[in-house]
Amino acid sequence: MNSSNGQDRPEHVDLSDMLSRPTRDIVKQAGGCHEGHFVFHDGYHGNGYVSKMTFLRHPRIVEEMGDRLARLLSGSWSSIDTVVGPPKVGAILAYAVARRLNVPFTIVYRSKAGPTKFHRDFAPEKGTSCLIVDDLAYSGSSLSNYVAFMASQGLKVIGAAVICSRVDREIAAGLNIRSLMRSPFERHEPTACPLCHQGIEIMDTNIKE
Repeated sequence: MNSSNGQDRPEHVDLSDMLSRPTRDIVKQAGGCHEGHFVFHDGYHGNGYVSKMTFLRHPRIVEEMGDRLARLLSGSWSSIDTVVGPPKVGAILAYAVARRLNVPFTIVYRSKAGPTKFHRDFAPEKGTSCLIVDDLAYSGSSLSNYVAFMASQGLKVIGAAVICSRVDREIAAGLNIRSLMRSPFERHEPTACPLCHQGIEIMDTNIKE
C-alpha cells in the first residue's frame, strides 16, 4: 500500500491470533528471537538472543506485555503505588503496566558519568511502594543497582517484573524478580563455546541484549 506522498507504508500485521499465545510464542513469531552464533559486547558467545525492539515495535504487543506483567502481580503484589522503569524500553513497559494497574509511573536513570536518579519531574515520596519493570534481565546487576538506589531514597521496593529473564534463580528470588519467560538461549565463555568447537561461523559481534 502506498501513501498519498508516494512513500511505502508498512504492511498491516494482524496480531489478533498471536496475542492469545504464550509469551515465548509471541516473541518468536514477531521476530524477537535471533538464532545463530553471536559474540556479545562482554565477550561471551551465544546461540542466539532476544531482540526486544523487534517484537515490541507493535504497540498492541507492548500493551499485551504490560497486561501480562501486571497479572504477575495478582495477590502478593497488589499494594503497588508507583511503577518505575529505566529508559528506554523499560520506561515504555512501566507505563503500560502502570496504565493497567491505574497507578503513576516514573523513570529511573543510571549512567557511568553521574549518579542514579529519578526523572526530574517525578520522584516518589519516601515510604512509597514501588515496582520495577524492565524488558530483559540477564545478570541481575542493573536491577540490583536500582533496588539499592530506591532503598536509599526510603522507598519500599516490592520487586521487579520483566518479560524475559536468564537470572540465576537464587538471585531472582533474592531480588523478587518475576518474568513472563526464561531466555531460550545459552551463553558461554569464548574458550568453552560449543559453537566455536563445531566450527560454526559467527554471524555478528558486539551484540548487546
